[in-house]
Amino acid sequence: MEELGYSLESYKLILSTFQSSGFQIVPLRAPVADEDASVLYLRHDVDYNLEVAERMAEANQELGVSGCFFVNPRCPLYNVACEDSLGSVARIRALGQTIGLHVTLLGDEVESIVHDADRIARYVQREHNLLSSIVGEVEPVMSWHNPSLAGEHFQDRLCNEIRGIFNAYSLSHRGVAYMGDTNHRYSTAQWLDAARSGQGSIQATFHPYTWVLGAPTMEETLARTWPLLIRRCEKEFMSNHTYRAACPDGLPAEALSRWVDPLYRSALTRDRAV
Repeated sequence: MEELGYSLESYKLILSTFQSSGFQIVPLRAPVADEDASVLYLRHDVDYNLEVAERMAEANQELGVSGCFFVNPRCPLYNVACEDSLGSVARIRALGQTIGLHVTLLGDEVESIVHDADRIARYVQREHNLLSSIVGEVEPVMSWHNPSLAGEHFQDRLCNEIRGIFNAYSLSHRGVAYMGDTNHRYSTAQWLDAARSGQGSIQATFHPYTWVLGAPTMEETLARTWPLLIRRCEKEFMSNHTYRAACPDGLPAEALSRWVDPLYRSALTRDRAV
């Protein structure tokens, strides 16, 4: 059988298989009381685009499941306080999903606190308050964004308990296995094998852009993401008279194609090497 690629249809097949195998699918939160239950803790880190996250929320609703969408109040690629982003968060909630905190670990301030558990906790609590002040009530759960970039000294702090806020990474200390889709780490066949197991509990991270914009390789998935980000920024550029006069229909599609061509060439080079 031909290997399924990363796509929204593949994602729905994987979740449906978890369901039919007896897994209880819940938004990521503290562990359920029944230690013998097979549970899939469903987590979606929103790294690049909230509009794409809406489409994954729609897929979840179609399947009758709820996941936790972790939103980053300091993401440089989407402004969570702008009208479009607030609308996306509202629609994700309306689709029966929950909102959690995605915490950035980069920057001078964060680098100065990685050795101090109390300061890390205060930082997370402040970030949670910030996100709540913008989008309304946020679940008391959090996940780290790219924790490997925080340096080796932080790795011992990954699973720290944060007062009043459940740390997604602490599930590993409670016997819950972890699977994530970062850079296509697992094939769809491996995801389906895990779903068919019907045993144990799993924390699963599905990044919306990885599946909604799915492609055979991670390079191509990123290549499909870039134009969305540019078009999103272009909405503001279109309010500039000079820009609108020069590009009344926005940047030409061929210009965006040239922009992401190095990613496609990288994917092709890798395929040839394999």
